[in-house]
Amino acid sequence: MPKPQRVTNNLKGHVVFYCKDCEKIVDTKPVGRKFAYRCGVCGTKNVAFGTEKTIRAYYRFKDEDGEKPRAEKKEKPEESPKEKAKA
Repeated sequence: MPKPQRVTNNLKGHVVFYCKDCEKIVDTKPVGRKFAYRCGVCGTKNVAFGTEKTIRAYYRFKDEDGEKPRAEKKEKPEESPKEKAKA
């Protein structure tokens, strides 16, 4: 009976790692023998991985430097004349 193949946590190919805390694409270090990775910048284990295309699409990147743009504060829309009349 042949031995079962061993699963490794070394991902090969065009895989990138995105730290959800730093909100950018980072280098990582594997944690144990599982598919868990530690961020090389902040040290947390809150890291997602996938192809660059899927990570950029899921986390909605707009720029090419690997950082997610910060959310801008939205201004309140002006009240309509009907709403002003009710107040």
